[in-house]
Amino acid sequence: MLSRQSSYTTLGTEELAGALAVLTRRREDAEGESDHYMSCYWQGAHDALWAVGAHRLDTQEDLMRVMDALIERQNGRKETEMPKLGDSYTNATESKGGERKRLEPGVYMSRVQAVRTSGTDARGNAWDSDGKQYVKLILDIDDGEFAGNFSDEYWQGEERDWGHTLYMSFKESAYGMLKHTFNAFNEANGGFDAQAAFEADKWDMFIGKKLLVHWAGEEYEANNGETRVRVRPDRALTSDDNQRAKVKLLDGKRVDYAEYSQPEQSAPSAPYSDENVPF
Repeated sequence: MLSRQSSYTTLGTEELAGALAVLTRRREDAEGESDHYMSCYWQGAHDALWAVGAHRLDTQEDLMRVMDALIERQNGRKETEMPKLGDSYTNATESKGGERKRLEPGVYMSRVQAVRTSGTDARGNAWDSDGKQYVKLILDIDDGEFAGNFSDEYWQGEERDWGHTLYMSFKESAYGMLKHTFNAFNEANGGFDAQAAFEADKWDMFIGKKLLVHWAGEEYEANNGETRVRVRPDRALTSDDNQRAKVKLLDGKRVDYAEYSQPEQSAPSAPYSDENVPF
C-alpha cells in the first residue's frame, strides 16, 4: 500500500486538478449533512482518488490530509487577489436566491430526451409498451426562457419522469392522435418519417428530435389547502393548431392561460401512477 505522501505526490497536474474539483465539490456539498450523507461523500471521494491513480487510504482522516495536500499543491500557496466588483455589482438587483422563474403553461418547441418502452410505475409495478400500448416520450424544452428546464440533475432518472412525460398511445382508439403526433414530429424535423421509425421499432431515432408541445397547466390543492398550478406536457402540435395555452381548473373546466388569474405556482409535485393516463 502506498503512503499518503506517495499517493498524492505521484499524481500529474491534470489529474490533480480533476481530483481537486471532484473532492472540493463533494466536501462542500457534505457540510452540515447527515452521517449517512457523509459516509456516501467519503466513499465518493475515495472513488475519485482511485480513478486518478491513488491507492486505498486507511481512514477518513487520511483522505482529508490527501485533499488538503491537493489543495495546497494546486494553489501553489499563492494568495488570490479578489476581483473588484465595479458598476455591475452596484447596479445589480438584490436577490435572496431560490427565485428561479417557474415554468408557465405555454406552447414550447421541445426535444425528446429519452423514450421509455418499459419500466416501473409510481406504485412499484412493472410495465411495458406491449401491455400498456403506449410509450413515454421524456421531454425537455428546447427554446425560449425555459430552455433546458428539465436538464438539471433533479429531473434525471425514471423516478422523475412524471414531470416531463408525453404519452404516445398506439391503442386503436388513439390512432387519430397518434397520426397527428407523427405529423408534428415530421414537421419539426425535416426529412424525418416518424411512422416509419415507429413501425420499425427504432425508438433511438426519436431521441433528440424536436416536437412542438402544449405544456398545460393543471390546478391542484396543496397540503396547506392552497390552490396551485403544475405544468405538464399535454399534446403534440403542428403549426396550424390552436396554440393558446390552457389551464385545467379543479372543477375540470379548461380556460385560456392568458385569461387565468394564477394562484401561487407549485414546487414539483409528487409523482403519479401510470393508471392516471387518460387513454
